[in-house]
This record gives sequence, C-alpha cells and structure tokens, in this order.
Amino acid sequence: MILKRLFQRMTRASRPKGEAGRATSETVYELWSRDTFEGRTFLCNVYDNYEEAVATLSRCRESALTQDEELRDTYWLVGTDSARVAERERIESEKFEACRQEKHYDPEHLRSVCDRAMDKFDAFLLENKKHPVLDKSVDTVWHHSDDCFDRVGLKLGRSDSLGVYYVTLWVWIRASRHYQGGGDATFVLDGKTIKELRSGLLNPDVRDRIYRTAGKLIKEHYDSNRP
Repeated sequence: MILKRLFQRMTRASRPKGEAGRATSETVYELWSRDTFEGRTFLCNVYDNYEEAVATLSRCRESALTQDEELRDTYWLVGTDSARVAERERIESEKFEACRQEKHYDPEHLRSVCDRAMDKFDAFLLENKKHPVLDKSVDTVWHHSDDCFDRVGLKLGRSDSLGVYYVTLWVWIRASRHYQGGGDATFVLDGKTIKELRSGLLNPDVRDRIYRTAGKLIKEHYDSNRP
C-alpha cells in the first residue's frame, strides 16, 4: 500500500515498541523521479510492499518511453525505513510552516502602505509638476514583524516615443531564512500629463488596482524564489 503521512503515523502513542522501549521501524520503499526537462529530483510516493513498489516503477518507466529520449524522465526505488521517512517528513513539515510564515503579510497593512505611498507620490508630483523629476523612487518604508514586505515605492518615467508619463510600482521584500529579499516592479499607470497622473492616483478604482498589483508582485516574488 502507499503510505501517507508517515510522520503522524509514527508518532501515535499506540505505536509498537521494540527493545529498550524504542519504536519499531518497518522497511519501506521510496519511488523517486528525475524531471529531465526541469532538472529537478522529487519523491513520488512511499510503499511498504516491495512488489507494489516495483510494479509502480515499471509502469512509470513504461510511461516515460512516450517522451522524447533527450527529455525522458527517470525513475528508481530507494529502500529505507519508516522511521527515517517520518523524520524527514517532520523536518519538511516544519520547513513548510516556517516558509508559510515568512511569506505572510496582513492584506490591510499592505493596503494602508499602498495608500500612503500613493499619497506621498501625489505630493511629489504636485511639488515637481512644472519640472517633473524622472526615475526617482518615492518610497514608503514599513517595518512590521508580521509582514514580509518592508517598502513600497512609486517612480515616474517618461516615454518620448509614446508621448506619455508612466508610473512604476516597486514592492520590496525582506530577506528571511528561506527566501532571498529584493524588489519587484511593474508599470501601473500612464498619462499624457502630470495632472492626468494625479487624477488617476485619486481614483478609488485605480488605487485598488495598484493595491492588488502589489499583492500580485509579492506572490510572484515567492513563486519564483522557491527555497
């Protein structure tokens, strides 16, 4: 049979005991695969029956024959014991929870910071409306232990070929134990005049879109920055 949640299974109070009160451990078989296209190795499943493991291995290898030879995935079995598997799953579970916490943020915090950033940038545009300052990041710094981001900024640019000003949104992510920090950016607003940009920054729909875009940048940062 396929074994699921070995960690929970091995930590039950009713589990059998061996010598010196230690939990007994059974032989199990791990089915591993190498994704040739992605260059990634991963665990497919764990079995406590050797014949079933071998049968699944054969089916996987047969299925792989339908792939192009240079991109063909490979499969193999590794014999181990349930205690080691359970310990690895415990460590992976702890890592998963740590990663979940590291990339967490309070949506209301992000909305508040985005609103402050847009108000601050609007004041910057007003102050420099006669001679717009380009490529200067107007940042709003944020430090809160519950949030993975620590700065939101807006920057003014100019496309002479299109005859428009544009605004770039930057969201900066804190470095943590499992993730690299850094900034992610995208265009969020454009207009032919500074007045048009300022009008956009006062529009509730535009402000909500910029807030949602900030959340998307955070998600994309972690999707492309897997530990």
